[in-house]
Amino acid sequence: MQYLFSNHAKQQLKSYGRKQIKLEWIERVIKNPDYIEVYDNLDITICETCCWKRIKEYSNRALKVVYNHRKNPPLIITVYFDRSYKHD
Repeated sequence: MQYLFSNHAKQQLKSYGRKQIKLEWIERVIKNPDYIEVYDNLDITICETCCWKRIKEYSNRALKVVYNHRKNPPLIITVYFDRSYKHD
């Protein structure tokens, strides 16, 4: 899958506590999310998709990927393990 990382996402993936996030996990979240929310409001230029997926290899924690779905290829805005994820 083709996608780009924003400068923010690149910095986040280098930060302490997020270095363990694997690119294959990010792809897994985007391709087959457990839960998804889409925000698409052209009036305020919000065009993002938020996806969550539990990562079994990482204690079944929920990985959240936020990306701009209007960009081609999609632009990943941020990635992190979301402790507040409650959808199952």
